[in-house]
Amino acid sequence: MHPVYANTAFKLGENVKKEHHVEKIEEALKVWELRRGSDEEMLSVIPENIAPTAARVASMMRAINTLESKYGLDLLNAKLLDVDAATGYGLWQFLLSGFRADQLYGVDLFQDRVERGNKYCPGLNLHVGDGSNMLMFKDKSFDIVCEQFCFVHVPLNDTQMKMAKEMLRVVKPGGFIIILDWVWSSKKRQLNGMPLSKIRDMFEVGTSTEICVRYPAQLLPPIGRPISRIAPWLYNLVGALFPFVMGSKLTLLRRL
Repeated sequence: MHPVYANTAFKLGENVKKEHHVEKIEEALKVWELRRGSDEEMLSVIPENIAPTAARVASMMRAINTLESKYGLDLLNAKLLDVDAATGYGLWQFLLSGFRADQLYGVDLFQDRVERGNKYCPGLNLHVGDGSNMLMFKDKSFDIVCEQFCFVHVPLNDTQMKMAKEMLRVVKPGGFIIILDWVWSSKKRQLNGMPLSKIRDMFEVGTSTEICVRYPAQLLPPIGRPISRIAPWLYNLVGALFPFVMGSKLTLLRRL
């Protein structure tokens, strides 16, 4: 590991026990930040980030439109939870879609990220906690529960399963679960992807949930980032012509 990150420690919340899965997540995040940059750096508008970010936001807004137009979800009264929300920047796009800040909740392991999130966007309901054991939330509390590039940084499959069960627990019957994540895995990069087969298994598709729709999101970073820098207008066209280079997808599930 790069010496800059070797001694880096995220500030865990006081109510988060540093168990094995927490240590593995912390390690995976350090590896990812070494390649991608920190949450702070990702907030800067650099050419490599523009097209991928726009594609990510577009996939989520398509899902929100589907929830409202096809399923009649009342966006003015819906409560939404983002699991492992980091600084909460994944919640900002919901503000663009008509949600109020008081409708939006997030939970993250690390106190420093939650503190930065409260500074960036006061009014969001950001909590420190473990996504695999969300004791602060009651059963059937939310109309929408989502995760955005969270599972991919959880190296342990059993922890992913616990997080999925918690998401199922806190979403209302008839409510919705959104999985927006990378579909590929890499042991070297400590990435644990979410292909459709895995989503079907973790979220008990057919018994506990049903798949509503699935949208493409972002190109694989080694392809998408250079395109975003050199010819951003090509980004969506490449994804449409060569769907096998789509690195992330959004899956919208409904709780039965």
